[in-house]
Amino acid sequence: MATSASPDSAPAVDALVEGKVLPSPDPEQPLLFCEKLQVKRPIFFNGGALIYDVETQSYWTTHGQHWVRFHVVAKVTISKDDARSFMEKCKNIEEALTYAPKRFPSIKPCVHPALKPTLLYFNALHDSIIVKRNEADSGLAPFYMDKIRPPLIKTLPAAIPFLRPEFTPSCSHIELQTYGPVLYCPSCTSFRVQEKHGDTVVNKTVAVVGRITFFKPTAETIAKLYCADPKTGKFGLEATMNTCEAIFHLCSLKSIPHMPPGLVLSIVLRDSLFVRKFDNKVVSWAEYFKVREDSFGAGEAIALVRLAVALGTLGAVSV
Repeated sequence: MATSASPDSAPAVDALVEGKVLPSPDPEQPLLFCEKLQVKRPIFFNGGALIYDVETQSYWTTHGQHWVRFHVVAKVTISKDDARSFMEKCKNIEEALTYAPKRFPSIKPCVHPALKPTLLYFNALHDSIIVKRNEADSGLAPFYMDKIRPPLIKTLPAAIPFLRPEFTPSCSHIELQTYGPVLYCPSCTSFRVQEKHGDTVVNKTVAVVGRITFFKPTAETIAKLYCADPKTGKFGLEATMNTCEAIFHLCSLKSIPHMPPGLVLSIVLRDSLFVRKFDNKVVSWAEYFKVREDSFGAGEAIALVRLAVALGTLGAVSV
């Protein structure tokens, strides 16, 4: 599946500051040290080395034994006409991320190397650039996807790179599943690897996938266009993995160690991808497309049971 390049992930900061810095509760001040992470709606990047809080549009990482909030993004409100003008100029994610700094100069880039400009403006499109709408205001990215017109075969490649999954905050990891040295939590869709450092065993987070729900027509169209062989109607392992990598472009599913791709893919279809049916009931892709957990064995593929797709309007995408 050909899609636009995803925003850059960011490495952890070795040292953000030198010397003594006093904590500040002011959300407009970039620097705040806390013993515990203080975020309500987190999004995890680079295995949790960088955390973004949707609620406050702030970025956090660790510094020594403390969490530090090192950047806060200002909000800007625009009209629907301004949003449409932005859409007309920016047909894909690369153009949007290139043009956003010029169009919205009040949103300042971060001086620290932990936060790449592409990642900052990607999140700003969702949370900081707010469009005044008739029913409920929204970020520019949701507005962008709501206004994309059919046919799906042309619009989906442009829409998918704008997707951003939802994540579960403050998970207690009660029901962990173990795959060799890998610990997987179905509640927050996180993969962690056990590493031994001397006499200490550390659980290192290697991926947090998140969840995305598509309305039924969109889910079926993605499956037909990008996962299924046009001749056999079966999900292929490589094609489906590439599609999931494109949808969950904030993490790398292919880089999860010690687990075969088929197993990772089965877990993602079960716990991270969902279909909202016309009766408003939400089910996993695994349930909706009748995918067994062992379906992605070596050389096997999945028969699609439901692919009577009528290409028409693009269903709204829940992110």
